[in-house]
Order: sequence, then C-alpha cells, then structure tokens
Amino acid sequence: MTASAKSLLLPVVLILAGAGCGRSSDSAARGSDGVSAMHTPLPSVSDTTGLPDSLKPLKPLWEVYSGGSLGRSESCTRLYADGSMYTWSDTRRIEKNGLPSRQKAPFAWRLDARVSADGVAKVRALVQPDFAKLTTPAPGKLTQDQSLTVWRSCVDGTTHEAALTEKKSSALPAVLRDIDRAIQGAIVPGAVPLAQ
Repeated sequence: MTASAKSLLLPVVLILAGAGCGRSSDSAARGSDGVSAMHTPLPSVSDTTGLPDSLKPLKPLWEVYSGGSLGRSESCTRLYADGSMYTWSDTRRIEKNGLPSRQKAPFAWRLDARVSADGVAKVRALVQPDFAKLTTPAPGKLTQDQSLTVWRSCVDGTTHEAALTEKKSSALPAVLRDIDRAIQGAIVPGAVPLAQ
C-alpha cells in the first residue's frame, strides 16, 4: 500500500470493543460506557481470494477497511503478526516505463509490504493500552460522498473497532496516527516486488 493510501486518517465517530478475534464485526448493543448501540455489523472483507493458505484462518493484528464512495472503490489493508501486509482492492501495482503505477484488476488480496518484527511489536504495544481504550459517540447517516472507514485490532483474543467518517486527519486521535507512523516507519524496503 502506498503512503497516501495507508494514511486514510479520518476523525473517529464510533468505537466498538468486543471479545474474540473470531468475529469480523458482530452486532452488539453497548451500555452507558460512552459506546453507543450498533445493530448492524461494521464492514470488513470476508473473501480470502489472494491470501496465502497459511493466513486464511488467522485474524490480522491490525486492519483498516475503507468503504467505497463516489469515484472510489472499497479497500482494506491488514497487517498480520508475521509482518506481512495485504491490501484488498480492485487495483494492482505494475511497473510502467520503470515507474510504479496501478491498474484495474479484479478484487483480491495482494501482498503490499513487509513490516519488520520491531514494527509489528510497536503496533501491538500501541494497540493494547491506547487504541483499546478509545470510545466516542456513533456516527450519523453518511452522505453520498462519504464512506465509513473501520480500524480493527485483534490482540490476545480481544477485538477492538473504530468506525470513521469525515476527512480531517488533524482531528484523528493520536494513537491512530501513531500506529500509522509505526507501520510506515517499519516497512522493509524491497521486500515486495513493485509489480504484482
């Protein structure tokens, strides 16, 4: 995933916490702890096309799902505990005249980057104490030009989710910016071919 694609940082308008990384986003009503009721699952990608067999049964450590909107298809990026980072999208990277580019392709998971073991450990360390504590009110109805973005972690059997709208990265909680920076700073150069 490119740096701009990984920086889909938007203000948090919904946080849901749940136990068991086995669920992608089950419906749940929350109590008076600042987390509001949600009666529909938060979106994720259940299709495993393109994932290696070894990752298919695993839950990612970190996931960012970005819903489609006018002129943009949905996409999802997952960081697994082994450091592999896969992106679900309808484009693939190609090399054109020696330069990286993207071209339309069927939706599938594609290896986008490798993150160092130190980077994975840093993401895990940020998720447990900080991301897992976020709570905010539920979002309102989305307009036609908005999309829902969901951040999801799965650490030690516990899932935590944050659903986002509105494109204002400056309003994003610091922990989400920190996790993004930890991933960006730990990508192993040259570990994944430019063209796929």
